[in-house]
Amino acid sequence: MDSYRKAYETWAYTSSSLFLDGFESGDRSAWYNPCPITLDVLFEAPDINGCDVSVNGVVLTEPGCPTVTRVHWQWGDGAENDSWFPATHAYAANGSYWVTATAFDEDGLSASDTGNLQLNSCSAP
Repeated sequence: MDSYRKAYETWAYTSSSLFLDGFESGDRSAWYNPCPITLDVLFEAPDINGCDVSVNGVVLTEPGCPTVTRVHWQWGDGAENDSWFPATHAYAANGSYWVTATAFDEDGLSASDTGNLQLNSCSAP
């Protein structure tokens, strides 16, 4: 039997059964996280003005679930910061950048979304 800890519940499972805190469940929906974070970043439609990029999106949780407390950005050029939507960043050069946004809730759980930004209009001073 294997076990692990996730989202404040102790889960143990075998190939045929699922046990949650010692109680057997025949319903596989017990594996479902009742408080997911939904993060949708609109990487396909960034607002680009020269070297400046603005990315919009939305982060949601289910009613009654922990509140999202921050969104952390990794811009693909070594820069990182926390910012709500829209998030903005100034690049130093043209290029292809993999950008990751990670939303964290007040319980420390997170969800991430990664997309590629293609920057061709940057003419750095």
